[in-house]
Amino acid sequence: MGRCFTEKIIYPTKQKEINISLNRLYLLNKFGHDRYFTDYPQGDYSCLDISFDKMIKTCSHELAHYIQLVKHGKSSCESDLKLENGNYDRELAREHKKFTQEIHQLIKNSEEYSE
Repeated sequence: MGRCFTEKIIYPTKQKEINISLNRLYLLNKFGHDRYFTDYPQGDYSCLDISFDKMIKTCSHELAHYIQLVKHGKSSCESDLKLENGNYDRELAREHKKFTQEIHQLIKNSEEYSE
């Protein structure tokens, strides 16, 4: 489905560019959908969670990466361990999880969230 929004931020001192993007499927949630069904070439079907809460969790996760990149110049999470991409850092992953949870809680406790 591609990307629907990309935010580019350039650090003035380090000249690093960070891209944060969301899948277009999350826009379907604005039309009242909580799931998106896909079919694969083998005829199998899969259901993707595109609920508002899932989008908020995804945004929290991505913002945690951004904070780590600003703070440390690098970021890591459990996905790196699962992907076996050589980027996994246990301490950064632990911090990333904490940041993600804190950001998610801040959003859920905001006045705007209930709207």
